[in-house]
Order: sequence, then structure tokens, then C-alpha cells
Amino acid sequence: MDVKGLQAGSHNTQINHYAAAPPPLAWPLLVGRAPLRADAFQPRGALVAVSSPVLVGDGGTGKTQLAAALFEQARADGTDLAVWVTASSRTATLTGYADAAGALRLATGDVERAAAAFLTWLANTDKTWIVVLDDVADPADPADLRGLWPAGPTGRLVLTTRRRDAALRSRGTVIDVGVFTPAESAAYLTAKLDRADPDAATLAADLGHLPLALAQAAALIVDDALTCAEYRALFADRTSRLADLFPNATGDDYDHELAATWSLAADRADALAPTGLARPMLLLAATLDPNGIPEAVLTAPRPAPTSAAPRPTPARPSATCTASAWSHTTQPTHSDRCGCMPWPSALR
Repeated sequence: MDVKGLQAGSHNTQINHYAAAPPPLAWPLLVGRAPLRADAFQPRGALVAVSSPVLVGDGGTGKTQLAAALFEQARADGTDLAVWVTASSRTATLTGYADAAGALRLATGDVERAAAAFLTWLANTDKTWIVVLDDVADPADPADLRGLWPAGPTGRLVLTTRRRDAALRSRGTVIDVGVFTPAESAAYLTAKLDRADPDAATLAADLGHLPLALAQAAALIVDDALTCAEYRALFADRTSRLADLFPNATGDDYDHELAATWSLAADRADALAPTGLARPMLLLAATLDPNGIPEAVLTAPRPAPTSAAPRPTPARPSATCTASAWSHTTQPTHSDRCGCMPWPSALR
């Protein structure tokens, strides 16, 4: 048995202290956590034969879900090391790499040094590996991920991003992740609703076949026992009202559809017990990391009151306001228009 020891003593008395070597690594290893697979997940056949895909698309198209499916399939196939990294910033990427280095017992302490040790290990190991860099913010910016791209003969790199920079093509096969096809939308709604609805195809078209909008709509239809036709009427009314509130809103191609489905879902959540809690919670969540919020942030006990003067309570959204915090495209003058609470700075 390999041991490391310390010997201490004087004259004829000697004390030996031995520390056993740590047990060998238990393969396979998992570092990070991929999101759970969505209900009625729709696989995209084009990904099956791609070794290192770069999944590019607007928000809500399902890039992360597709990456998670590849990640879990690699694990099921026996890949030795699977690492999921939120890559929305250089700091977040370094932290993910340092976690992996720690799991591999390569280095601890300095994050930059640990990340470098992890990348060196990937380049030289005979173990199979997959690394997912989710939500890469700007791969063309050398200040972001310079020197942090994983590479090695036994590994596989998967990226998700909204960017479409030419620099991405050197990282893998660029795959444009768009909205569902009509067939995928129909399959999704049929599975989610657990029934065929004659207006499902029309509803999917109203929502632009956007996966996230379909998910939000299907949840409300199921929870409130609506038909697709009834939801279409609610959606049309909400879309019209939002267009009146924000005539010049810009953003991703499907922001208006998401705004309406999100607003309807938020209304439903706000009506559940304890009533009125959903929107404030969503406003709080909107100021935090979209890739993961520590559970303690939402469950920790209320801190003890301080001697500081109490802050004024912001006005609750007015009864006519249907758009609170619905999108990063919301104009900062929204509170002036309908009297609801001011927007957090992260939404402006």
C-alpha cells in the first residue's frame, strides 16, 4: 500500500504517523449538472451524427435541452468524464473547470491554475470525455474564452450560444437550432396535453412553433383544463394589449409571442396560494443568474431587522398591467405608463 508518513522522535523514542493514499478515482465522473429533460422532449435528428456540435439559436429554441440530451447520452454510453459548464462569462467558465480539476484531484486553490491543469489533462488523457459549454456569451471576444477551449483526441466539445460568429466554426459543426417544425409542434402538444386537439396546429402557428412558448401555453392549458381554442383567444387578447403597451419593443424574433405566453402564465401563478407572490419572486429571479440560483437565496430565513430607516413599499402592479418583467426588451418607462413597480436594473 502506498503511504505518506511523518516521523518524529528523540533519543530512543520514535513515533511514526502514516496517512493512507486516497482511494483511486471511481470512474465514470460527473462534474456539474445538466438541466432535467423537458416533458415531451423532441429530439432533433440532425444532431445524431455530429461529434462536436455548436448549437446556435435565439432564446427559447431548445439549445440547452438538446445539449443536455447529448450529454446524458454520452454518459449512458459510458463516457469516462462528463463536465457541464455554464459558460456565460470567463469567471463562470473558470469556476466550472476548477471544479473539474478538483474532482480529478489535479489542483486546488488558485482557479486559473486549476483550470489550466484541467485543460492539460483533457489534451493528454486516454480517458473519454465530454464537455458542454452552455450559453457561451461571446466566443469571438478574445478576452472571454481565450485559452479556455477544451481539446483532446479522446473528447467531445458541445457549445450552446446565441452568437453566430465565424470564429465558432473552428470549434465544431455549427447547427442552427430554430423553432419546431409543424410536425414536432404537433407531437409536442399531443404528448403534453395527452389528447388530440383540433386547434393544436393553429395554436402552434400562432406561437411561431417556438418550443418555450409552446411549453408555457401547454402548462396553462393543462392546469386550467382549457381547449387550444380557448387559449388562442386569451393569447390574442394578451398580445394585442402588450402591443399597445410596448409598440416599439425589439429583441429576438419571437419576443412578442413569449411575452404573451409568459404574461398569461404569470397571471395564473400569481393567483395560486399564497396569492400575489409569483410576480415579486419572478422580479427577484430576473435580477439573478439565469443559469442557476442557489436554493438558499430563495429559502433562507428573513434576516433580522436593522436600525436603518424602512424603505418605502413599491406599488403593486395595477390591475390592467399584464406585462410585468416579461422580457429583457421591456422599456424602462413602463412603470410611468401603468403605475406598477419600477423595473430592476437588470431588466433595463
